[in-house]
Amino acid sequence: MLAFAPAEVPFEKLNLLGIAVRGIRYPSTPYQSHMGILYREKDESPVTLLHFEAHEVLKNEPPSEKFLWLQCAIDDINKKVVASCCAQIYKRAQLNKIPYGISYDGSYFDKAAEYTRYRPEDGLTCATFVMAVFRWLGFEVVQVKTWPARPEDQGWQDYMIDKVMKAKWKQSSARIKAQKKMIGLASRFRPEEVAAATSLFTVSPLAFEVVKPHADELESQAAIHSSKFHG
Repeated sequence: MLAFAPAEVPFEKLNLLGIAVRGIRYPSTPYQSHMGILYREKDESPVTLLHFEAHEVLKNEPPSEKFLWLQCAIDDINKKVVASCCAQIYKRAQLNKIPYGISYDGSYFDKAAEYTRYRPEDGLTCATFVMAVFRWLGFEVVQVKTWPARPEDQGWQDYMIDKVMKAKWKQSSARIKAQKKMIGLASRFRPEEVAAATSLFTVSPLAFEVVKPHADELESQAAIHSSKFHG
């Protein structure tokens, strides 16, 4: 799977809808990645990145050169459907803030594009946000039941809950307690996996074993690309 570096293939080459992914390197923190939806509302519109950056922080902005990007494979009519709704999602989220959470299950937006899930155990990541947006529009990108709960993801879940959700974002004790109960049980949909699946998706949801080799390749590309910006 070949992702484009904007210095080589600029974002302006986007055909209506795509996916952006980047590696993130901070001192004293595990290497992570981040993703979002690239879109144009119209053919002549500037390329915009819709991404769930943090707890209750949804951004809709020009993409940074730190991201790699991929075209989406769905047909142009459906690309227009998704792209036309991204700004609506962003506008609604300014009032109905989206919480961060490590699990994913079911629907998260109503017909008016408002986020609806506010139980302590609910919430989205940058990757499951993308899944939830596509699902809201009738596109099941992945076969959720095929994603394993991997032991190696427990360290990431622990880190996100204790060091980020609790210490940095100051989420409530009820939310932290509910999230902790899902450590080791909730499947993690990694950004590279969802990015790969969303770029490959046409009609049928993709299984984990189909997505995994493409995601591994994309993860390697994102890690190499991120090193250019972090030394």
